[in-house]
Amino acid sequence: DRVIQLSLAFEHLVVVTTNQCLVYTTKNWNTPVIFNLRESNVRLILQAEKVFLLADGANLYVHAYDGKLVTNPKWPGLRPDLLNAKTLSLSNDTIAVREKNDEKHILFFDAASGKALNDQKPFAHTTEVMEVALNQGGSVADRRCAFVDRNRDLFLCFTRKEPPNNFRVAKLGNMIQSICWKDSVNMLAVLHNGKLTIWYYPNAVYVDK
Repeated sequence: DRVIQLSLAFEHLVVVTTNQCLVYTTKNWNTPVIFNLRESNVRLILQAEKVFLLADGANLYVHAYDGKLVTNPKWPGLRPDLLNAKTLSLSNDTIAVREKNDEKHILFFDAASGKALNDQKPFAHTTEVMEVALNQGGSVADRRCAFVDRNRDLFLCFTRKEPPNNFRVAKLGNMIQSICWKDSVNMLAVLHNGKLTIWYYPNAVYVDK
């Protein structure tokens, strides 16, 4: 079959053909895990350490690397065909998505159950969100979402609200061109105004306050 998508991260190569998904481990290139696809138009692959996500024209699917389907998250107005790597992000325990119906909103989901977090209520920013990125290191308690808004300002927020109703949003920078979390520890690299900046511990923004 013709290969239509592929992604290599976290010691796994995920290859999507028109009919199947093949998952290779870098420790063994000879015997991939293979499973059939429900649709033949997978548009996006996202990977985390323990799970990966496939987005086709109608649905999102989170799989373990052994091929097992973990969850199939859904929400009103879901348009997987309009999602991309900047508006959808995955970690071992969380999914973040910029809502299409209101681009000021970020929705968070449990990556194991597919259920919406925070009483099914989104995080609401003051202006349109252009890019979201979840950190990868640590546990659920460490999960943060970095996002860039229409003004190219960079913010950090919690993925799970703290009492009474607080996502604890903090601004990190401006004139942002690109952002990227390290895949094993929670270090954040950004390009801004033509320069590279790395935050070794972005969470310090909360300590300093």
